[in-house]
Amino acid sequence: MTGENIIHVKNLIVRRGPVTVLDISDFKVARGRILALIGPNGSGKTTLFNIITGFSRSERGDVYFNNERISGLRPHQICQRGIARTFQIPQLFSTLPVYDNLRMGAHFGAGVRGAEEKENIKEMMRFVGLA
Repeated sequence: MTGENIIHVKNLIVRRGPVTVLDISDFKVARGRILALIGPNGSGKTTLFNIITGFSRSERGDVYFNNERISGLRPHQICQRGIARTFQIPQLFSTLPVYDNLRMGAHFGAGVRGAEEKENIKEMMRFVGLA
């Protein structure tokens, strides 16, 4: 389903006092795509991630994940829908293979188990070139 938007941010405003940190009219991430968000320190990258994952609130605007409005949900509710984040110090389980490391992360998502979980993990590994 490449082309369908998995994340859609609309009319987002984030201010910290008199400073406008983010002002995004329309931001989309299509399913099946890898997107890099780059910019200098203080440009709002982490703020955007915090808004999408529910760790911060915006003054205005909406965030949609799989066409469901997730604005205002708590981080654990967003994680249960399939969006999770790390905090710049990712830690792997160094004694486990790649598959099992991904499996640990998969348990925080939509709760898929069994054969479907195994296929999802294998697909992730293929997608990022780790198969």
